[in-house]
Amino acid sequence: MAAASATCSPDRFAIRHGRLLIGIVGVAVLVGGIALFVWALIGEVDREVSLPQQEKRLIRPVARYGIAGRGAVVALVGGFLIAASLYNNPREAHEVGGILAALRHLAYGRVLIGLFGLAFIGSSLFDFVAAFYRRFDPAEG
Repeated sequence: MAAASATCSPDRFAIRHGRLLIGIVGVAVLVGGIALFVWALIGEVDREVSLPQQEKRLIRPVARYGIAGRGAVVALVGGFLIAASLYNNPREAHEVGGILAALRHLAYGRVLIGLFGLAFIGSSLFDFVAAFYRRFDPAEG
């Protein structure tokens, strides 16, 4: 009886399901990042922005690059969460800052960090423009 209670302890149960939960969350975050990336490439990212078509053509590439970069980083966060779940190592799980620190150790890591930095700037610029020129339709409720 003592051996059975040792193998079914609440701590082990929590750890086993904790890994599963982190894996599920990692997959959801990865899928969300991929969806954001795909939406940036083929979606209508400037639909809610009320600007003339000429100006939309100027902001659209910046918005696409920024949102795609944001999606790539979110997908990387999901990938690191999945790795933490698979390797049973919580130190594998990183937020954005940890991912950028991990990229620094790659051969072209500084270039990737620079590209992500430019993507974050592009995303911020688009968010700024969208905040000022957002189209609100009171009829939609």
